[in-house]
Amino acid sequence: MRNRIKEFLENRPDSVTGKSGTSAYRFWKETNLSRPTAYRLVSDPTYVPAGEVLDKICSAYQVQPGELLVWKAGDGTDEGSSVEQDRQVQINQSRETIDDKSSLQRQHARSFLAVVSEVLESA
Repeated sequence: MRNRIKEFLENRPDSVTGKSGTSAYRFWKETNLSRPTAYRLVSDPTYVPAGEVLDKICSAYQVQPGELLVWKAGDGTDEGSSVEQDRQVQINQSRETIDDKSSLQRQHARSFLAVVSEVLESA
């Protein structure tokens, strides 16, 4: 499932200027969505709006949800794999960050103990 918000807006004249294409800003203002949600819908076709969001868009533009969403066979499988791969990359990056921090903490502890040992030996 993908949203077609950007395509929808590109084919719709701006309600204020009359120019072809409605801007993301105008979409945000006309739908009363939160700014991050409105801009994400325009820029990320894989972001599928929740029912309440879809209702606001449909009400603002008097359109059916089918004009804003499209489903293609295989979307769920391919997208799921990609999402899972992205999650795995994030998990691995988090683990590496934690390992780096732990290694740094061990180095600091060793350095501290070495300084303490030197101070005790010289005393």
